[in-house]
Amino acid sequence: LGDSCDRIFFTPGDVPLVRNDTIELLKQQPGTFVRPVCRHMSGHPVVFDARILPEILSYCGEGGLRGAIEKARIPIAEVAVEDEGTVMDVDSRKEYEKLLIQNSAVRGERENLRMELRLSIGTDELFFDDNMAVFLELITATGSMSAACQAMHMSYTKGWRMINKLEDKLNVKVLRRNVGGREGGSSMLTREGQYILKQYVRMAREIEAAGEQIFRKYFGEI
Repeated sequence: LGDSCDRIFFTPGDVPLVRNDTIELLKQQPGTFVRPVCRHMSGHPVVFDARILPEILSYCGEGGLRGAIEKARIPIAEVAVEDEGTVMDVDSRKEYEKLLIQNSAVRGERENLRMELRLSIGTDELFFDDNMAVFLELITATGSMSAACQAMHMSYTKGWRMINKLEDKLNVKVLRRNVGGREGGSSMLTREGQYILKQYVRMAREIEAAGEQIFRKYFGEI
């Protein structure tokens, strides 16, 4: 962003229901670092002065953005809001279902019928589903199985169990791990792993598209 703006809004991608009037309210508030508070809980998005961006980017400690702000001793201005979307994030399927209901309530709409298809592949046991696909995509994106496990809120041991089962059932190596080095270890999908993931994603998209057409055919008038 450099010198292209005076202030910056920052929010995680899993906080999708913030209202427009909340954004406008936060824009009007003075302060180096401003955050909304709803029901005594701090939320997102936060807005901060672009001049503190170098301090944030140079921070390498724990706690992410919160840790950077605390270390730099930047004063935090809090704004009370009635927008529950500022404190509602989605880290699980259950929270996603709750968010859909909340979204309908905010818009004053009735809950619409929807369809959900899940593709699972296996032999005597189903072992490749959308959860596995997301896991492999995260490993590809981060270059680290540990980071992928953390993003999915599961243990490193469980991650290895999933990979070991996948390799055993398919009888191919899907993950290559590089140990040690000055930058630490890393993980990446093998060519076979990349191919399997690609084929699963393509198949899932085709099934979803076909399923949407069938769903509209039978339930489009309801």
